[in-house]
Amino acid sequence: IVNAILGEERFITSPIAHTTREPNDTLVEYDDKHYIIIDTAGVRRKARIEEGMEKTGVRRTMSTLRNADIAVLVLDATKPIDHQEKRLAGVIRDAGVGCIVVANKWDLIDNKETNAVRDYENYVRGHLPFIPFAPILTVSAKERQRIHKLFPLFDTIVKERERIIDDNALDKFLKQIIVKHKPARGKGVAHPVIFRLKQIAAKPPKFELVIKGKRTDVLHPSYLRFLENRLRERFGFIGTPIHFHSRPSKRS
Repeated sequence: IVNAILGEERFITSPIAHTTREPNDTLVEYDDKHYIIIDTAGVRRKARIEEGMEKTGVRRTMSTLRNADIAVLVLDATKPIDHQEKRLAGVIRDAGVGCIVVANKWDLIDNKETNAVRDYENYVRGHLPFIPFAPILTVSAKERQRIHKLFPLFDTIVKERERIIDDNALDKFLKQIIVKHKPARGKGVAHPVIFRLKQIAAKPPKFELVIKGKRTDVLHPSYLRFLENRLRERFGFIGTPIHFHSRPSKRS
């Protein structure tokens, strides 16, 4: 993928996975904008990680992820999504970085019907539930197909991660949402009441929910997912995780 972006054989590559042992930083200019592309070491299951250079590379990869704006999760479109890729999707979400799922080797997919891309996207969504917000791009690094579409996605996701929603817009949003779907109860016996929804941070977007009472676990996780989905429908946040923080209130 990196070689296709650069348009030159900048790094040593191989058809065998996990040949990159340490992260490599490259400054790329595209459409008068500059990007730092980091080609990271492959991350395998712990039992398969060798000592020495590879182990150090994996450690640096995880450190790099925490400091990145966007992670590109590269899948092999010719192979099933495996457990490690599912785990990495969770790691990306927990790190709070933006994400694009890139399905490479799309040129090797035979009998591409009209719905081939849509069917593959549905397959990815079903197997990578931790990152439903991530755009999916089918590419061929070998043929350099659709590689250029990464850069507009980079720009879009960076803007979405920096998006701030003002308090008035969120107050109106919360009132409308509660009317349509009252908060579902999680733990505790009291029915949850949400007094306020406020954005407290960006990169990634973080929202604070002020909950009636002393407990913060009274909201059912499904209701948080519902809130997240409605937030995305109304305000966007393409390609970035959204985090919620609940704060108790004694207000009656």
